[in-house]
Amino acid sequence: MNNFSFRSGPFVCTDGRLQMSSMPTLEQLEETLSRLAWMQRHIYWWIGDALMAGEAIFGDDAYQAVDPNFSADLMQRCISIAAKYPPEARNNNLSWSHHVYAAKLDRRLRVAALRKAEVEGWNTQQFQAYLKNVWAKRVMLEPSEISQDEGSVGSQD
Repeated sequence: MNNFSFRSGPFVCTDGRLQMSSMPTLEQLEETLSRLAWMQRHIYWWIGDALMAGEAIFGDDAYQAVDPNFSADLMQRCISIAAKYPPEARNNNLSWSHHVYAAKLDRRLRVAALRKAEVEGWNTQQFQAYLKNVWAKRVMLEPSEISQDEGSVGSQD
């Protein structure tokens, strides 16, 4: 068990809990909640980037540094998505899930789809529906590219 913690005003975040060292002001609560939302929005990018940096520096030995309770599937997903989107290609106005859904498209279409999602203000369900529609139209135009595994979109990078 790790004993990591961080403080935001009178709030102290530790393993699975938030404690108060004193009574917060409304502004301190707002700042802490904003900070937590920001961290939640970026955590998977950070994990993917850290794992890729670790691999680049230490090779497979980097995985010795990973907490054994960390999901191998989640690690691989973080690496996969972070690798498809260098930092300058990430849309910070959209969620990680938006990027996950768009990752199935080739690079050119990813950028356009994410831009459209941002402009339209789509949540992830709306964006996923849009992508399914785009893929269905593409399949009608290019039937030779239909994947045999449940008609899913494969990586085209």
